[in-house]
Amino acid sequence: AGLVAKYYDIQDKQNADRVDADSNYHAENVQALRSELGAHYTREINGVNAFIGAHFGKQAADILAARTPDGRLVGDSLWVIKGIAALNRDMNPVSTLIPGSGSDPAKSIADRKAELMEIRRATPEKYFGKFEQEFLDLVTAEQKLKARAA
Repeated sequence: AGLVAKYYDIQDKQNADRVDADSNYHAENVQALRSELGAHYTREINGVNAFIGAHFGKQAADILAARTPDGRLVGDSLWVIKGIAALNRDMNPVSTLIPGSGSDPAKSIADRKAELMEIRRATPEKYFGKFEQEFLDLVTAEQKLKARAA
């Protein structure tokens, strides 16, 4: 009984060490992404989650919980998240700009641009302080969609 108990003690210690390592790795990569993405962090992560969910459905959680060859969680790997975010922005440039943009991205862009232009007319100081970059991002997304359709 002593040898079996020792075996389970070792297993418990290894599991606890893995949980600690996973937690630390997650925290490091969240911090790195927050530093890199700044105010765009939440929308990029939401875009990654939506992309994975749309393309992998019920298996999305399994994919994110898989481990890389070095034992790290795929869903916490900085290079994986950045890669999926880039794919999401490329395949659906509207998704990170207009969450829930629906099935007609061109209409979503046009509607949001109209809202921003109204803000620009009504309160230019608010537009140039907060919304100008969003408008430029929408124009870029619109150009990507037009190029893809051509």
